[in-house]
Amino acid sequence: MGIPNTATAARDISLAEIDLVKQLQIRASELGHRLWRNNSGVGWAGGQVRVSEPTMVFMRPGDVLVRQARALHAGLAPGSSDLIGLTAQGRFIAVECKSERGRATEGQENFLETVHRLGGLGILARVVADLVVP
Repeated sequence: MGIPNTATAARDISLAEIDLVKQLQIRASELGHRLWRNNSGVGWAGGQVRVSEPTMVFMRPGDVLVRQARALHAGLAPGSSDLIGLTAQGRFIAVECKSERGRATEGQENFLETVHRLGGLGILARVVADLVVP
């Protein structure tokens, strides 16, 4: 993959991805950049169904019943990064956050490479020190 991972030899303590996301947002703000959380995934939405007499439905613990279900897609694009925003100079930046052992999906790698190819800054961050903006 053509996206640099700029982590130093002295790694920060391994962070859970959600903690890393928060710390990267704070550090970016300290440096004059703006990063916003880009939640992505698929959820389900549907209509309400009213019944006038008892209706039996078999469900297991944790199940959710959605009638007339339709997919609700969230996020900028398939594979889009956890954080997106602008550098202090106005350059688009995308940061994919991964734990020490986490792996970027092919879609995430493609997104970072596209951002880089089009003049933006695409970063795969495992520690806060990976947020290097030239």
